Amino acid sequence: MLRATYFSSLWSRSAYLLIIPLPWLFASQGEIWALIALTALMSIPGTFLAISFNAAFADIVPPDWRGHIVGRRNALLAMSILATSLMCGLVLDRIAFPYNFQAVFAFGAVGAAMSSFHLGKLLPAKAIGPPRVRPPNPLNDVARPGMMRFMDAVRPASGLRYLARARNGLLNLDILRGPYRAILIAYLFFHTAQYFCIPLFPLVWVSALHLSNTVISIGNALFYAAMLLASLPMGRITALAGHRRVLLTGAFLYGLYPLLLGLAASDALFLVASVVGGAVWAVLNGALLNHLMDKTPKDQMPTHMAAYNLVLNVGILAGSLAGPAVLATVGLHETLLLGAGLRLLGAVLFALLV
Repeated sequence: MLRATYFSSLWSRSAYLLIIPLPWLFASQGEIWALIALTALMSIPGTFLAISFNAAFADIVPPDWRGHIVGRRNALLAMSILATSLMCGLVLDRIAFPYNFQAVFAFGAVGAAMSSFHLGKLLPAKAIGPPRVRPPNPLNDVARPGMMRFMDAVRPASGLRYLARARNGLLNLDILRGPYRAILIAYLFFHTAQYFCIPLFPLVWVSALHLSNTVISIGNALFYAAMLLASLPMGRITALAGHRRVLLTGAFLYGLYPLLLGLAASDALFLVASVVGGAVWAVLNGALLNHLMDKTPKDQMPTHMAAYNLVLNVGILAGSLAGPAVLATVGLHETLLLGAGLRLLGAVLFALLV
């Protein structure tokens, strides 16, 4: 499993190197299609990476240490995103196009190579020995390989670890005849509404608000800083309120980010939206999967998680296509406000169905 993790990371992350020469090889339209093709190719080994890493993590790290390790990874992720977001913003503003973007992708390639190098240094559990100290309680892991990181949307790969353990019967349609069907419908609508807005955000930043790369990077840093800080007390809050209440609270607040962007006329409200969006996603991120797992029979976890991952991907595809399609007929701000309304409707469906 460790070898699969290492080699899939190499294949997935090598695409960053191929992005660097695109401006020298293609015209503008050709660059777009080449970038789409590279992204699709990255996703194939990226899927293997997400599955194999989750399985390797479970094999290597003893249960009592997993929360401690995850917490350390989250802290390092926060510092990394804060530093690189600000640095990349400065590079993009101070170096001429397209060399600025090539420099950023070169930085990304170096970081990806370092990550793969350290994955290659992982040792089997039997070579490490038992832990000597019981570490503190966990934080939700927001640094999992295979995740899609984008302001206002982080696609969790947690459920993939169950797929890695499954042997057969992954797509048992019998589960659609029971109460799980209503849950999947609610999650399908939520993820569709979630990704309805995602393609619109860069257009708002660049075309509507005319934000500089530095301001966008600051907003990105604020989003993840708020997300990590708000994650700190979530374990205690969830223990007191339960996964369902946390899920509904986050879902009803989730439309604030597109709503604030739709109303924004300057970079000030954009930065406020970044802080609010990061804090809200910290509330919602863990609850989405945790409440789903509460509703899933423990002896049928692989089958139900496979169905959820199918729903997740259908929602991503449907939402990502629907948002630009609506934008082609109405204005940008109107489409964002519609997206905020769809997210609110998704929260209502959660309240009714899950």
